[in-house]
Amino acid sequence: MQSYVAMRGIAIETNPSSNVMISGLQKYDEHPIVRFYNKHLVNDRDKLDACAQLSVSINTDDKGIFSTSLENEYALMACALEQCKDEEDNHLYDKTSVYEWVEQIRKFGNMQSFGDVSNRKRISPYEKFQIALK
Repeated sequence: MQSYVAMRGIAIETNPSSNVMISGLQKYDEHPIVRFYNKHLVNDRDKLDACAQLSVSINTDDKGIFSTSLENEYALMACALEQCKDEEDNHLYDKTSVYEWVEQIRKFGNMQSFGDVSNRKRISPYEKFQIALK
């Protein structure tokens, strides 16, 4: 499915705090955004090639309920990834890699929000659903 989404240039918006609080996720470092886009975090060529490298963004969801900000969402993800360790208690990601990853996610978010919309075809939610089913 990730390859399908990537080929179609579909952007994925994530809401880490909302996703952690209302899903089965226990920790921010388990968020699927890391599986959707792992460039900068992973150096293993096979793992990079296995990931479709989707255009993902970090967002906020219902500020009144989740009491968060965009800055907080980025900080939560960055801190979680910085502290993430493997079974042998080694850090999985170095600080530089985490912040390169965060910077790319920020760029994706800006492109999704402020990108050139003049050439985009406007489609209805029904049409989007039909495309997803193909």
